[in-house]
Amino acid sequence: MAELARNYHNDLQKEGTDDTSERARTERIKDLLNQTKPLEYSPELQDLTEHISEQCIKDALLKTQTGKASGLDGIPYELWTTLQKIHAQTDESEASFNVLALLEILYNDINRYGIEENCEFTDGWMCPLYKKKDRRDIANYRPITLLNTDYKLYTRILATRLAPVASTIIHNDQAGFLPGRKISDQTQLCRVMVDYAEATEENGAIIALDQEKAYDKILHGYLWTTLEAMGLPTKFINWIKNLYQHATTIVIINGERSTPFIVTRGVRQGDPLSCLLFDLAIEPLACAIRASNLQGFRAPGMAERLVASLFADDTSTFLSQNDKWSDLWAVLDNWCEASGARFNKGKTEVVPIGTTEYRQSVITTRKLNQHADEPGLPDFIHIASDGEPVRMLGAWIGNKTDQAAIWAPAIHKVNAFLERWKRCHPTMKGKRNIIQMGPGGITQYLSEVQGMPKEIEDTLTKMIRHFIWDSDRPPPVNMETLCRPIEEGGLGILDIKARNEAIDLMWLKRYLTLTPDRPRWAFLVDTILAIRVTKEAGQIKRNAQINTFLQDWHPATHSRSQLPVYLKRLLTTAKKHNACFAAVKLGPSVKLQLPAWYHISADKHLRRLNNTRLSNCLRDNHNVRVVADLLKASQHPPFIQSGQPGKDYDCTCEACNNTRNGGCKHPMKCQEAAARITNSLSAKWNPKEDNIPDGLTLTAKRKEHNEGVFEEGGTATFDPSLTTRSGVSEAIRVFVEEETITKAPAIRQRQGRTVPAEAITVYVINAPKQPARGGTRPKKAQSDGRGFAYYAKNDPRNNLVQSEQSGRVEEESWAEATAALYAAQSTPLDAPLNIVGETNYLTKELIQKIHKSEDRGWLNVPNQALLCALANLLRQRCAPTTFRTASTREEQQDLIAARREATEARQRSDPKPIEMKMNPIFNLSGVRLSTLTQKLAYQHIRDRKAVETRRATQRTMSKIIERTREQPGAPSDPAGIWNGIRVRDIRRNIQDFLWKCTHDAHKCGKFWESVPGYEERGTCHTCGATDSMNHILTKCKAPGQDAIWKMAGNLWKRKKLRWAKPSTEDILTAGTREWKHETGREKRRPRAERLWRILVTESAFLIWKLRCERVISHSDDENWHHTEPAIRTRWTRMVNERLHLDMAMTHRRFGRKALKRSEVLGTWQGTLRDELALPDDWTALNWVLVGIEAAH
Repeated sequence: MAELARNYHNDLQKEGTDDTSERARTERIKDLLNQTKPLEYSPELQDLTEHISEQCIKDALLKTQTGKASGLDGIPYELWTTLQKIHAQTDESEASFNVLALLEILYNDINRYGIEENCEFTDGWMCPLYKKKDRRDIANYRPITLLNTDYKLYTRILATRLAPVASTIIHNDQAGFLPGRKISDQTQLCRVMVDYAEATEENGAIIALDQEKAYDKILHGYLWTTLEAMGLPTKFINWIKNLYQHATTIVIINGERSTPFIVTRGVRQGDPLSCLLFDLAIEPLACAIRASNLQGFRAPGMAERLVASLFADDTSTFLSQNDKWSDLWAVLDNWCEASGARFNKGKTEVVPIGTTEYRQSVITTRKLNQHADEPGLPDFIHIASDGEPVRMLGAWIGNKTDQAAIWAPAIHKVNAFLERWKRCHPTMKGKRNIIQMGPGGITQYLSEVQGMPKEIEDTLTKMIRHFIWDSDRPPPVNMETLCRPIEEGGLGILDIKARNEAIDLMWLKRYLTLTPDRPRWAFLVDTILAIRVTKEAGQIKRNAQINTFLQDWHPATHSRSQLPVYLKRLLTTAKKHNACFAAVKLGPSVKLQLPAWYHISADKHLRRLNNTRLSNCLRDNHNVRVVADLLKASQHPPFIQSGQPGKDYDCTCEACNNTRNGGCKHPMKCQEAAARITNSLSAKWNPKEDNIPDGLTLTAKRKEHNEGVFEEGGTATFDPSLTTRSGVSEAIRVFVEEETITKAPAIRQRQGRTVPAEAITVYVINAPKQPARGGTRPKKAQSDGRGFAYYAKNDPRNNLVQSEQSGRVEEESWAEATAALYAAQSTPLDAPLNIVGETNYLTKELIQKIHKSEDRGWLNVPNQALLCALANLLRQRCAPTTFRTASTREEQQDLIAARREATEARQRSDPKPIEMKMNPIFNLSGVRLSTLTQKLAYQHIRDRKAVETRRATQRTMSKIIERTREQPGAPSDPAGIWNGIRVRDIRRNIQDFLWKCTHDAHKCGKFWESVPGYEERGTCHTCGATDSMNHILTKCKAPGQDAIWKMAGNLWKRKKLRWAKPSTEDILTAGTREWKHETGREKRRPRAERLWRILVTESAFLIWKLRCERVISHSDDENWHHTEPAIRTRWTRMVNERLHLDMAMTHRRFGRKALKRSEVLGTWQGTLRDELALPDDWTALNWVLVGIEAAH
């Protein structure tokens, strides 16, 4: 079989090469490349032939993925990575092998001298991977060539250099494997084109072309000539030629090797460089199509007509009803003759678009151009009818397609995936990962390019719920709770609906990319939305509509609207999550870029000016579209008065003559109308409003100084600027709080003269519960969020402060930020403020990270609410604010004095409450849309969902918190308790048990009271009491519970610590319990804490298992109980199994998951049988020799 595959691919290289003479092919290539523009000089072009350095090789090595198959030499990437790490960790004084230096010599030698004929550097082995159709036909297998890793490192370096150059050569219509270009834009273009043509009644067709063995058929001669015509350096082209000059390939199937064959044609699939080479090879085809007389489609805003889009070998062409099929195929044939490629005519599919009548006529007559004198489309070309989807790049495109039918195979695949994994009985954490891989991973791409209907969302959610609980009945814990994070009592289960909304927001991000890189489909959407406006919008002029998110008109999204479903969902999601133009303050250039008509800030008066006769003239004759055009039209040189007063049409100035020639009859009136509209804009939006600089916005030099502070220390100045200057897209935000959208610009009060002598210096510190000895800072400050602001010794402004905590809090830094907020509130706005901290926390958060944090909506930033309030207040100040970390001797002395006063203040009085006030004018809320990612959007959507805590959970949590307050050091907040359940020392199935206990989700006790006919199951047959979890684990008189806790107590006492029978709350908080020395010292005993976690949770779980065996497995015999010897044996075996598991986990094969030997030895010290006879390190001994004594 290997030899058959070898012969097939060897013959494939010769196929079709004799059909065209070399002379004719050369002429074809010359004609084709005449339409390709050579590359202009750029720095990236010069970088192509630079010396390959060690750093280049290191960067390429960092980009490689581990676990990949190796080439013929059997060397994986991991070898090079390991050798490099060993060399990097070796001291410079010691000799070590530098593998990067060796590769540097090798690669530069190849660049200089080429590759020897018998060298195996370029040899590869082919692994045929099945695609579809008949498995017996080798043509139905994808030929992936596995190359040596040193070869792929070399070509990865070349590909990294070529990528930025290729992006400048290749037109934006081609998106394959180029940085910043996405396959989803190509699929969206085809989908939107179908609806655009129907909405505008522009008829035509989408042609889906299929190349036959595309990567394998490109002629090398054509490829080298193309690279030369595109302007790539000859030296770089020769480097690529070297890779194919003596390249050979063998085929390996089931371990059998074929004889080698020489690669004389095509580019190798499996080579990092091949994708870019193929992109460059097919670019002349795209140029030829664009240069042809095919009309394609044009839409408002598009710089060029739309006639083709490409993603590697997948080509889609867009033909209008006036285009001829023969013209398209002539271009394709010319390229095929030049390149050696071939289109599979039998797989070509046509999707008619436009009106229903036209689509039907194309199917009937098999003609795109009904008036052309040419034969119809060949019979072997398939024309899709209405309701029949055609697959293009993984998306299904067509007219009036059934989305549920398209999703059916994916749903079947997900169901089979879950059923297969269900047989493994995974834990809850395992199920979460499986759901992420299955329902999440399988549906991700199709959801992105196709959109998921609501009924499919509901089906998937139901499948996930059934998989988690193994039942179709109402779940013990609802899905909303399961989707919450672990620290909120959930499992982090994928929320399908939230994921789909996040995908919609990513489409919104692409749509609102208002830069030259804007995707073509976005211009088509502009037209569709402009057509489907609401009735409330009135008579809107089409040439006044630019973008609904930048103007005061709205598309209709109601059920009767003819807007496509995916666009309705896009707009609905945007509205739901408050996506809008949310700039706090605008720079002059941004104001000028905004649309002039239906202005986003329009009031009733301004709206009346949109549809007047003069407004129509400004739009039609003066080409006024944006505010910059409006401002230009309002400016006019002095008019030359005509002989007839009041009549401006006789003005003979050049400006009036030009305006009149453009169609305007009354230039003066239009000029006055433009000025009137401009003056109607409020101060925030009016470009004529001059914002006088206040000198607080940092200059480039000040920003550079701040960067140096982060590395070298010193004083950093806070930048209060909120002005958007970079473009309209940067001002669009999502998840915006409605109360922060104001019409007033964020302008600080005018400052007087800044007097340095009036500057106020404040030391802000954490005031810990543990008193500082000698005024020094404790190594581990036990903070409760109280801060202290220190001005000077015995200064009346010195104060102990505290603010109400919310969200994710870090106590020590919260205290420092609270003190800084108090200092800012207490200092006059016009007085310079210098804040000195004992850490660099505030400098990092408010100067280094603030812009990134605001772009992300402060997501996952500790102390979010407090930092927002502090930044809001500092931006209102009209004097400079600086931050620095205490470093000099004098500052350290002041810190010591501050800590002493803080200690006295804690003992003397309660802290002063600090209120976190927010001025909405200076509040930059939400997330910058241009920086949004799907992950970030998903997290924000989940955070915004209001999920009520289950009443049963709330009851249990209240009891736990009440109990933990009696235990010093134990967390008393729900987040700490939930995280304590998931500590690594507790086995995952026991974690699930404890999690269900906290939610009161086990089927016992009161659960059965609501199940008719099964009420007796809620009562313990032994005790006659309600069979609740508290009763089962701590009170039941049936054999098992009491005996197990006594055995656990006896083992625990060997640690020389006191024992008390755990309550249910103690069991649920075992993961967070702290134990200290009995001598009264404050030092914790982490090894004893680990044994407590293991002993208590394992014992509780065994009690539950014994109860289930007694009540469920032996339900037919109410008198059946476990015997005392059996209980002792089970408990002893359970503890020994856990001990032996710890011993096994110390092996280095577990890598980062391995346990430290000292940790295991310390955990079990004092509990083992014949421990004095064991060696110091018994973790590697035979398990028979190590164990605990039989329980008594």
